Amino acid sequence: MSFSGYTADPIRAAAAAERLRAFLAGGCVADECARVQLPSGLVDVRHAAPAVVVLPAPAWSDPAARLLVRPEVADRLQQAALRLPEDVRLGLWEGLRPVPVQRRLWRDGLAYLRESHPELADAELERLLELFVARPDGARPPHSTGSAVDIAPVNAFGQALQPGDAWGRVALEVVSAALRESGLANYAPEWWHWSYGDEEWARVFDCRPLPFAVTPEFDGPGGGI
Repeated sequence: MSFSGYTADPIRAAAAAERLRAFLAGGCVADECARVQLPSGLVDVRHAAPAVVVLPAPAWSDPAARLLVRPEVADRLQQAALRLPEDVRLGLWEGLRPVPVQRRLWRDGLAYLRESHPELADAELERLLELFVARPDGARPPHSTGSAVDIAPVNAFGQALQPGDAWGRVALEVVSAALRESGLANYAPEWWHWSYGDEEWARVFDCRPLPFAVTPEFDGPGGGI
């Protein structure tokens, strides 16, 4: 399927996002951010949003850095978590994703799409990948500024729910409504991805991106984005 085919079919795009996430979860790149200088002004979601459940880290995440988010994001996560009924909680997989990790996800994602779509030219593969993985260079990836989070609804037993079954779909609808009411924006192809202040958030709320979500991040010796 071409780039235009995915953009014209939201259901197919969402399914492709799920497959790509599952593929990327098969690798581990956490060590790539071990010596990275992290952005300033971030807070630990465990302290700033104690009502949020910390879920197991994705394979690519740094176990500590992934719990850092912008304070504005933490405030809204806490608000959303407190809006939920007793049998549904808000879980967090990942907040901050340092730029070197984002670069690795981009490379791995591009290799995955190249194998899946050998008929597409490199330029079209990059355009297709950009639907699911933010470019690591140029515009600031929202995860790399602490402005985006990957979340999941959580049941009373602490288990993350998926929208593949009826209860998971209902729980996700409840959590999504609470996140929207708290001022966060969802990226439509990826039910787990929510942000505040970045370009996607600005598009949803019809306003300008906020400065903290578009400032360059220094990622250690050798350059920044």
